[in-house]
Amino acid sequence: MRLCAAATVLATAARVTRGEEAAQGWPAMDSLTALSPANADKIEPLGQVGTAAVDQLAWSPNSSFLALSSSSGVALYELEAEGGTKWSRRRVIKEKRSPTGISFGSRDSFIAVCDGGKSVKLWDVRSGWTRAELKDAGSRVVAMSLAPVGFLLAVATADGKLRIWQDESLEEPPKVLDDFERSTEGFLTPAEGMSLDPSGRWAVTWSGWRTVHVWDLKTDQRALELEVTDKEGFNVLEDAAIGPGATLWVSTYRSARRWRLPGEDELPELPRRLFSLNPWTFHPEGKLCLARGDKGPEIVAAVDGKSVRRLAPASRYGPAAFDRKGKWLALLSDDALSILDVRSGAATYQEKLGIPALVVAVAPGGGLLAWGPNLKGFQIVDLRKGAKSLKLPAEGEVAESTGAVAIDPKGRFVATSSWSSRKGVILTTGGYRGGGALPVLWQVTPGRLKRTGLLDGQLDGVRSLAFSPDGEWLALGTDWAEVPQVRLFSVRTGKVRSVVDLPRAGGFGSSVQEIAFDPKGKVLAAAVQGAAKLSLVDVAKGKLAGDMSLPQTARYSLTALSFGPQGSTVAVGTSVGQVLVYDVSTRKLRKTIELKDFLPQRVAFSPDGALVAATGHAWKRAAPGEVEPAGEGQAEEEEGLPTSLVLYEIATGSFVHSAPAHATRSTSLAFLQDGRAILTGAVDGTLRLWGVKGEAGEAKEVKGEKKPGKK
Repeated sequence: MRLCAAATVLATAARVTRGEEAAQGWPAMDSLTALSPANADKIEPLGQVGTAAVDQLAWSPNSSFLALSSSSGVALYELEAEGGTKWSRRRVIKEKRSPTGISFGSRDSFIAVCDGGKSVKLWDVRSGWTRAELKDAGSRVVAMSLAPVGFLLAVATADGKLRIWQDESLEEPPKVLDDFERSTEGFLTPAEGMSLDPSGRWAVTWSGWRTVHVWDLKTDQRALELEVTDKEGFNVLEDAAIGPGATLWVSTYRSARRWRLPGEDELPELPRRLFSLNPWTFHPEGKLCLARGDKGPEIVAAVDGKSVRRLAPASRYGPAAFDRKGKWLALLSDDALSILDVRSGAATYQEKLGIPALVVAVAPGGGLLAWGPNLKGFQIVDLRKGAKSLKLPAEGEVAESTGAVAIDPKGRFVATSSWSSRKGVILTTGGYRGGGALPVLWQVTPGRLKRTGLLDGQLDGVRSLAFSPDGEWLALGTDWAEVPQVRLFSVRTGKVRSVVDLPRAGGFGSSVQEIAFDPKGKVLAAAVQGAAKLSLVDVAKGKLAGDMSLPQTARYSLTALSFGPQGSTVAVGTSVGQVLVYDVSTRKLRKTIELKDFLPQRVAFSPDGALVAATGHAWKRAAPGEVEPAGEGQAEEEEGLPTSLVLYEIATGSFVHSAPAHATRSTSLAFLQDGRAILTGAVDGTLRLWGVKGEAGEAKEVKGEKKPGKK
């Protein structure tokens, strides 16, 4: 089957799409000075696209306050009059690091906030002052919760402990309960989440997509331990919570399972996917809960899952919570906050919070940018034409969760790998659960993305995608396969032309973690997780062309791949604070750039080959002879750590500049428009544009100046 895309180029879409607009606050690329080692220390943020996504909601006991947590901080909304319906934003609690957890206790006066470090703070909601602070919880705080009765703070930490404080000053030593499992290899698997039930008696923790522990806080004893798997034995656990009536609920990717505490007898499962499972997913009386419907959220009966009330249709879901009196329901859908009257379903308050840029792809060459909260809210920005943004929602089946995304440099196609409910598989960003991601090739048509079906049946499990610079090839890398592979799909013919087996890590399946074409489209570099080699594929012949040996420290820690501008070098970022530059022709390591106290997450060459950019966070390597603490190394804290953008000169390996970039972990990095600007993106849903304003000649003025960090 041949693909004729002449009539569906991006320019055609631009002419017929309504609502065309320039990206928010972005200057024209041609007005910026090209970046070089001489002026890179003058780089500054020039604009932002996308807003921070809300990841948690919490109600105060008397329903006077509603808290929203995002990387921008904790926003507090207040009900202005007792029994009224008028809400207003009172304040935003914000610190240097992003909040990773929030919880009200038994009073409206304060809220607990943690940020992924070792501390928990109690904030006074009216004054905005710190009321009390737990400075050291014993290890990194994974999750925490205040009890709804009396005062009790439960904290799950990365060292596999559940710690309980019962004095409001947080100065007394805590009770310490062991709460972890060890794999057959002896590795510690600490809790990934924790919550308390509405009565304050039970605590539940969960980890490893499988294990659930329930604690009786009256006796400080473990009351229940479950392993949640499907009929085939696959791990299917997503979240767990204890609802009203001491019922343990466990969310899987197909349904909700439940147990009546303290027994181990399982109740009939609810054939519905719950909506952001937590104790407040349920009405206080326990008869109702919030579930996902075909067209949006639904209030359903907690007994059998039958729909009681359908709420406004939505394509994108966020967190949701009933208040503790059962009068209000707060939910995030389609990037808006709604507070609904539970009895009538009517909205008493609505606020548009903005669109997060969670799905991001940059075309080879940096001329096109694709972004959006998902494919139903997708936009393509043509950076060569004044940053015009085209809204192109996808038609047909659209997955709830999208992993890898790639965009054709000619603007004809977008490739995605996503979870599909039809085949009973699920992919989460950076992970694999019970199946694989399905690849889809979308054609850019006027005002819409049209599913082609050309990749149907190809690789049920795709971790990485990349278009060649000429747009003729699409490379697909497998996810968690026994034999890792790269398949080369010909866009011209609409068929897979080559399947290339790659060296695998010994003893188990592994993923093709990163793939990248060289600038001429002749060579594809592929990094397999756990393997000791970086493989090179001859694209025309569809065969392995050679490989490069990686240091032992880089086998499981490759963070990015990027070719140099001529294709003669390739850079590899590692999670031991290095960028390794290899010579493609000799397959030898040419240079090791040591990033000073910095852990790279993404790496990119400048188009002229003079600079290497990296996004990541501060990290201190263990001194010789020291051992990184198991389970609580700094690399494991990266989700909540702020991201920085750093620039190094390749010729000398010397530091040039560093700047704060995002509040959370980096997901995207690319040079745009022949090196005139840099794009960075983060897991919180924000994209930022960086550059140097002014005429190109101004760059000469900074030559000879002492660069930051140089001695």
